[in-house]
Amino acid sequence: MFPRRALVVDDDTLVRQYVRDILLGDGWEVTEAVDGVDAMNHFRAGAFGVVVLDMIMPRMGGGETLRAIRAIDGNVGVLVVSGYAAPGAIQSALALGRVGFLPKPFRTRELVAAVEDVVGGTIPPPTE
Repeated sequence: MFPRRALVVDDDTLVRQYVRDILLGDGWEVTEAVDGVDAMNHFRAGAFGVVVLDMIMPRMGGGETLRAIRAIDGNVGVLVVSGYAAPGAIQSALALGRVGFLPKPFRTRELVAAVEDVVGGTIPPPTE
């Protein structure tokens, strides 16, 4: 059983708080990080059942953060959320396994469903 702890990583304060509030309402304990460096400090310090990860961030972007997370834990579910991504960046992320993608903007029920999909391992396979 996975811990019902979520790490929410986004440099946009409003998005981060929005995701936090949705997950808290769905029964998750939530830790927030402002970028990949902050996220990795939290990730190394505790067990998480899911990571909600923005792709475009200063200091350490989503792709680099995801690779660092996978080097530590190949099983944690990761939901990539992004309004902008370089061509191929999302496919590269999805190829790392147990990764879902949700484009911004999204609605509450879409986020909850996507988190449950990555946690439950029911993410559709990446398409080429």
